[in-house]
Amino acid sequence: MFYSLDEVSAICEGYFFYKASDDIFNKQWKLSHIPEVVDEDTVYIPLNMIVNGDPWDTYGQIEQAIQTGARSFLFAENFVAEEKHKEILFDMIQKYKSVLKFVMIVKGTTRQALEKLAIYTRNTKISPNTKIIAITGTMGKTSTTEMVYSILTQSHSCYRGRPTLNVRFINNHKFLEVDKDYDYLLFECSGAVKGYLKYFSELLRPDGAIVTKIAIENIKVYDSLINIARNKASIMYSMTKDAVAVVDDDKFLKEPASWYKPRIIFSSGKDYELVSMEKTGSRFIYKGIEYSLPVVGYHQIENAIKAIELTKALGISDNDIVKGLAAFEQVGFRWEADEYENNVHFVTDCPNPPNYDNIMSNIRIFFDLYKDAPVKRICLSKIEFLEHYEYEIYRKIAKHIIERKFDEVILIGEDCGQLAYHIQNNSDIKVTFFDHIKKLDKDEPLIKYLIDTLDYPQAMLFKTRMMAPGDIPYGFVRNIIRHELYNRLINK
Repeated sequence: MFYSLDEVSAICEGYFFYKASDDIFNKQWKLSHIPEVVDEDTVYIPLNMIVNGDPWDTYGQIEQAIQTGARSFLFAENFVAEEKHKEILFDMIQKYKSVLKFVMIVKGTTRQALEKLAIYTRNTKISPNTKIIAITGTMGKTSTTEMVYSILTQSHSCYRGRPTLNVRFINNHKFLEVDKDYDYLLFECSGAVKGYLKYFSELLRPDGAIVTKIAIENIKVYDSLINIARNKASIMYSMTKDAVAVVDDDKFLKEPASWYKPRIIFSSGKDYELVSMEKTGSRFIYKGIEYSLPVVGYHQIENAIKAIELTKALGISDNDIVKGLAAFEQVGFRWEADEYENNVHFVTDCPNPPNYDNIMSNIRIFFDLYKDAPVKRICLSKIEFLEHYEYEIYRKIAKHIIERKFDEVILIGEDCGQLAYHIQNNSDIKVTFFDHIKKLDKDEPLIKYLIDTLDYPQAMLFKTRMMAPGDIPYGFVRNIIRHELYNRLINK
C-alpha cells in the first residue's frame, strides 16, 4: 500500500523531528518494519524499541534500514521523551544527514502506530470485494493455511505474505504489504497470547475462517481445554452471518462456536477413505472425490479436509480444489525424509516444539512407511507446557513407542525424565540421553552420535524442538548430517 505523509501523521498522531525539505509531501510512500527490504520510497518502522547494544536493537535496526536504502523512519514518542535517546537520535541524524529525508515521531509506541495503520488500511484501502480468510488452532495452522493458499491460487489472486509468521504485529503489517486488489487475503492467526484472536477478528472481520484442532499445549496460557476452545472460537467474534467457518469437531469447541454468527461447518477430518499412504504422499477419497496430497501424514489429511470444506463453501470448484491440494508445497522442517544406500533412512520433523497429537501421528506414519526397516530409532525432546497433564501424556507416548518396538529412544534435555521413566520401567528399549545442542557443529555430542550411528540399515525419526536454547534450529541438524553422510553413504 501507498500512503501520503498527511495520512501517516494523522493516523499515528505524528510530528516531524527532522525534515530535509518539503518535497517529501509530493509523493506516496510505502511503510515497512523489515530493514532488509526497504528502499528510498519506504518509511521504515522500527518495532524493536529496546537498546542493548546489539545489532538488532532500535538503533542497530534503523542503521541497517538506512544502509539498505531507507531514507526516512518513524520513531516512538515514549522513547524520544528520554533525554539520552533524544541525544542518540540527534547523533544518528547528523551521521546520515546527507541521505535522510525525514524522521517522524509517532504517539505512544511504534507498534501502536502499526496497529493504527493496519486498522486504517483495512477500513479504507482494502477493496470491499476482497474476501479475508483467517486460520487458527493449536496445531495445523501453517499447513492448513498453505493448503488453502494453494487451492485459491488455482483460479484467484490471493495474498498470504510470508508463510509461518502469525503473531500480532506480523498480521498488522500484512495489510501494509498488500500492493493491489486481491480476491483473497489469507491470515494465519496465533492465539498464543490472551486476547489475540478477538483482536484479529475485529481487525480482519473475516469472510471465512478455519479453527483447526485444539490441544493442551496452550494450557499454560489458558488454564484449561475449555478456555483454549473459547479463545480459538473467538476468531469468529466479528464474523457476520454471511461468513463461513470450518471448525474442528471437538467437544470443547461446540458450545463457544455457537456463540457467533457465521455459518459453521464442523469437521473431524476423519470421514475419508484412505487410498494410499506412501513416502511421496497420500491419496484419499472424501465425499466421493479422490485427492492427492504430496505430503505424508494422517494429520495432514485432516488439515486438507478442513481446507476442502472451507474453499468449497467459498464457491471454489472441485477441480481447483483437487489441483490445489496436488500442488501443495509443505513449509520447511516438516517431514523431510532422506534415503541413503545400505537401507538407511533419516526423517526429520522439527517445525515447532513437539506436541502430543503430532508425535503420535508421526510415530504411526513412521511405522507404516518404514515397517520393513530392521532397526527403528526415534529422537525426542520435551513437550512444552503440559502442566498437570504431563504424567498422562508421557505415559501414552511411551506406550505408543513400546507397542511399536523401537530399538532406541534418544531423549534431548533433562526435562524428559517422565518419558524415560515410563519406557525404562515397561520395556527393554535402549534409552540414550543428551543435553540440548549448543551449536550446529558435526562434533557437537548429539550430532556426532547421530552421524556415527547412522552407518547401518535402519530408519530414524528425528522429532525435536525447532529451536534450542540460544535460538538454534534443530531442523538444520539435518543439513549437517546430510553433509557428513554424503561421503559415507551415497544419497539416493
